[in-house]
Amino acid sequence: MKKILTKFLYKIIKKFGLFKLHPVLSHIDSRVKFYQGVLQNNVFDSYSEYTSGPIGWREYAECSPDAISIIHKMFRKTKVSSKKIEDEWWDDIFMLSMLNDEDFLNFNIGVMQKTRKLNFLSLSTYEWLEIYRFVLLLSLYDIGLILRGFAVNAAIYGLNPQAHKMTKKRLRLGLAGLIDTGEWKKAQKLIVQYGVRYNKLEAFRLADEFLCAVNKESECFKNIDFKYKNLVKDKTIAIVGPVEDVSHDKSEIDTFDIKVGFSIMTDQNNILRAERYHNYDVSYYSKRIAWCIMQKTNLYSIAHFLKFAVFRGRLKSSRDMLLKDTGINGRSMTEYKSILLNGSFNLVPNALMDVLKYGPRKVKLFNLDLFSSNKYIMSYHPAGVTTDSIAKLAIRHDLITQFNLLYNCWNNNLFEADEVLDNILSNGVDHYVHVLQLRFKS
Repeated sequence: MKKILTKFLYKIIKKFGLFKLHPVLSHIDSRVKFYQGVLQNNVFDSYSEYTSGPIGWREYAECSPDAISIIHKMFRKTKVSSKKIEDEWWDDIFMLSMLNDEDFLNFNIGVMQKTRKLNFLSLSTYEWLEIYRFVLLLSLYDIGLILRGFAVNAAIYGLNPQAHKMTKKRLRLGLAGLIDTGEWKKAQKLIVQYGVRYNKLEAFRLADEFLCAVNKESECFKNIDFKYKNLVKDKTIAIVGPVEDVSHDKSEIDTFDIKVGFSIMTDQNNILRAERYHNYDVSYYSKRIAWCIMQKTNLYSIAHFLKFAVFRGRLKSSRDMLLKDTGINGRSMTEYKSILLNGSFNLVPNALMDVLKYGPRKVKLFNLDLFSSNKYIMSYHPAGVTTDSIAKLAIRHDLITQFNLLYNCWNNNLFEADEVLDNILSNGVDHYVHVLQLRFKS
């Protein structure tokens, strides 16, 4: 009854605008825009006179104390106890965000060391994630990785029965933390332990489905598309990502039973990208791409040679419209957002999980570099990968979430990777994030 009433009140507030929603009650995107506005309109103005000349940062900060107090007021509105972190650390963060090149790299090492000394138990998972998103707005990816690690540790610590009484929230966050770190056996034990009590919880159900997929237990799924199962089960699958073609991969890709691509479409003459994909069997489509195709039906259509078109989200009416009279089978895939500690899967990791559900014999990923280049095909990322776009991706989808899933699956031999992706995964998350730091520091 309480949940129904809450939903009803939320709808009334949203429809009639009785009062402005508190940032905590709003979507993550709204809170991030709030942080961004404070940074642009208040904080950086306080430091606008800073130079690398004779006035040192610490001396100038003492002359301009407003910035730190503005940040604390900002976080107070989103229920983050930012004052539990010393002001000197916040000073260092702002200084770091305004440095470049060698000055940045040298100071970054010191700030990282200072950040690692913070106590992860001083703030909640929610609070650490909010500060993590905030530093991503400053393009501080190395620092963000450490803060995100605190959020994971806090989530897993919440499962400690000696420290906390178990609640739905703690269970969801704890499961997400264990899945994020690849501790899948512990996550499975948690599901067995609390199965009777929380079996109706969506995150609990999706976590069970996720673990079935990574444990190759396809028989435990309830909602199975048997046509897709017949296409994928016991087959070799090449999943070809949206990075531009790597020529030496083409001949190997053709040896796989089933070839999977992304956003495959044709123009009215059936020539747009058809040469590259003419022998592909499956294409996955995001909500955005599906909507774009629907709006340009005279120019673009789902490629006629596909056996299956798979869409993200519940798009049954849209899917039926897109596939009408094509002879192509259509289905929607499961989204796993509620079992992720932060963000949501990009299309390729989501597709990988979808394929693994159906018991393939072998899966290999090609043409995927996790945004460490700007070689993405136009239909997947039309504007290219820029400092602004990567910050939005890092906040909305969380690039570390993507990396951790792929790394954990790769490390458990659930798929093979081409040379580029294999090198990225082999070097680990610290190296990957530092590559992003060097590339996208604004």
